Amino acid sequence: GTDDVPGWVECPDNALNASGNRLANAEVDGPNGPTTVRDMIDRAGATHGCHTCGTKNPNGPDADSSEGHFVPDHIPPATLHTPRRGGNGIDVPSGGVRLYPQCRRCSSSQGGHLGATSRGTTHQERMDRGQREIDQNLGL
Repeated sequence: GTDDVPGWVECPDNALNASGNRLANAEVDGPNGPTTVRDMIDRAGATHGCHTCGTKNPNGPDADSSEGHFVPDHIPPATLHTPRRGGNGIDVPSGGVRLYPQCRRCSSSQGGHLGATSRGTTHQERMDRGQREIDQNLGL
């Protein structure tokens, strides 16, 4: 990323458990003043591409249309820190979760991938992975 268009957005503390429009419309401090998560994620995606496949098309690399928005992807995954989604509540300090632009194709395939990678791992292994990602986001 760059100072003007970072490749990620810090998830606002009041939106850690949010998804959909509530997350997309959450306000954040942009390089030119207050803006929304959606605006920052769309700018990051248009400039740097989907963090999974690299496409600059919010619908996916093979999509016919480029209308729409990139999906904010939580790192670490929301399932590790969001109790209502089955997470077991990793303690997330301010700035511990980053949102990266992801095209709709990659976002829709990610759920199955997360489930598959979780099988065969212990709860503690998943929690440790999430904590490592938070520490990395915080530069610890």
